[in-house]
Amino acid sequence: PTTLYAGTRGNGIFRSTDGGTSWEAAKEGLTNPYVYALAIDPTVPTTLYAGTFHFISTIGGVFKSTDGGATWSEAGLTNLDVRSLAIAPRTPSTLYAGTKGGGVFKSTDGGATWEAASTGLTNLDINAVAINPKAPKTLYGGSNGGVFKSMKGGVSAWEEEH
Repeated sequence: PTTLYAGTRGNGIFRSTDGGTSWEAAKEGLTNPYVYALAIDPTVPTTLYAGTFHFISTIGGVFKSTDGGATWSEAGLTNLDVRSLAIAPRTPSTLYAGTKGGGVFKSTDGGATWEAASTGLTNLDINAVAINPKAPKTLYGGSNGGVFKSMKGGVSAWEEEH
């Protein structure tokens, strides 16, 4: 409970191990300093994912750390702005990424591979992704145009919820 992480817009990721009293850079291998989203594996809290902004001079997408943020490596979607990340609570190797212009993507192998999970989305700028913890196949995606819901883990069509 005393370990905290903060993603920044332009300075990468910082970690505190004393409840926020002091902070240190936690960005070795993180080639993109624009971090929009962080997600921590609920069963192995030293495994983290970062969603970053893609622009001409940097790789965007998802980065992964398995050592509490000490080092990072690319974990896919490198040509996209990843705005949000969600980890399935019962199967933490399943991740969802909300992107700008690409909709939602799903990984079932801890970010090694990704597949589009956007069928039915009428807005592909997804700023937030949430998983219902009591019904983990139920996902919500938030965009500037409304909220969408998928009842089958993003596999079936999304429906607009408003």
